[in-house]
Amino acid sequence: APLRADRDYARASLSDIESDWSVYRNLDKDFVSLGRLSPVPRLATALRAKLVAAGDNVLEGYRNAADSNLSSFDWRKARASLAHALELDPSAGDIRGKIALCDGYLSLVEAPPASGAALQHFQTAATWVPRSPDPHLGLARVYTYSLHNPGQAVAELGIAERLGYKLGPREREQQADNYLLRAEDELKQFKAARSPGEQRRWRSVIRRDIERARDLYEPIA
Repeated sequence: APLRADRDYARASLSDIESDWSVYRNLDKDFVSLGRLSPVPRLATALRAKLVAAGDNVLEGYRNAADSNLSSFDWRKARASLAHALELDPSAGDIRGKIALCDGYLSLVEAPPASGAALQHFQTAATWVPRSPDPHLGLARVYTYSLHNPGQAVAELGIAERLGYKLGPREREQQADNYLLRAEDELKQFKAARSPGEQRRWRSVIRRDIERARDLYEPIA
């Protein structure tokens, strides 16, 4: 009865989902001796769809939001739901890619963030779901805030755009943060410069990146 109920897993708590999953696993074990006569496989199709929908709800929520706070999204619920869906359909590469996405964001939520692990997870996701912009949004975030590689971050956002994603305020802020973070690194080089000529060169570079950051920040404000 719990599995036949039309429970919306996107709105359900993780504990509710785990409770239904436990019911399913117990039924599967109890009726395995019936083979093809078992009623359990008929329940699996609908269960898989609801589990995938729960994971997609979190991933789509982040994709379509302007919120840059990763803790605002229930990555653990998404990952657990998708992991159960994968147990029901082990050959589903798209689900594997979505799980890798969740793992990437969970790595970034950790304190301190595991940026190396996150990078690997997002790269794995891009392999499994090559037509999705989502892994590239994750990679852009890692390159911006963890690896301070603005060129690669911009490249990843460009790939996301080519895959149909429309950059929003969050991504424009990331681009601005890229230039600001680079300017801060350049300021250290300016302070370490030993000649007036070298200082002039760094001053020019810093001014250019600060102006780029300001031009991107101001429309958001």
